[in-house]
Amino acid sequence: MTTATPLHRSYWSATSMCNHTGVCSGLQNATLLLTFPFDREKSLPFEIASVTMMNGGVFPSVHRPVFMQKVFRTPIIGTIASKFANYFLFSISFSKVFGPHTQPSRETLSDSWKLIRLQDGYRVWGHILSYIDERFANENRWVSVMRNCPVPLHFIYGAKDPVNPEPDFESTYRSLVVKPSLAVLPMIGHYPPLEAPEEVAHSYLHFLLAGNFLSQIK
Repeated sequence: MTTATPLHRSYWSATSMCNHTGVCSGLQNATLLLTFPFDREKSLPFEIASVTMMNGGVFPSVHRPVFMQKVFRTPIIGTIASKFANYFLFSISFSKVFGPHTQPSRETLSDSWKLIRLQDGYRVWGHILSYIDERFANENRWVSVMRNCPVPLHFIYGAKDPVNPEPDFESTYRSLVVKPSLAVLPMIGHYPPLEAPEEVAHSYLHFLLAGNFLSQIK
């Protein structure tokens, strides 16, 4: 029988850049993984030693979808609206979730839009945004596993994120999570890894060193 190797997972923002056909909900993946130890019929082939999360609507009660998300989620209207999505509208909506001094470059906007258009991914935005409804449907289960997280949990939070506005997100996180570890980036928006990569790396490394996690990696 092999010994499970500690695995550190840093799940970025819920609208991760890794999936431009729509939205990659990394935070939901992290919370789902954490629920496995509580489900008798499920098991993981590895051990989760720690979890680091970043901006995402992990708490439905304080999650504030942007205008375009609300439009695309609307039945029928969302399906029609997605067919008329264009680079101009995308650029405006995407830029609004960044910090005031860390706006996306033209290259970032152009590359992001090209990926979103790949295989007409933008036409199914409304269907992909059903992950927001899944958060409400599974709120008790997913939030409870964060409240009673079986491993050290760290959150790197961009405070200028309109999707997770201050001070609601920070106060909710601190009140619900036992032993909350939270690094606040005051002028950063919804995408800390893109907007402040050095600060993110520093915070994550500090968390790993403080918990002596790096010594566990073989």
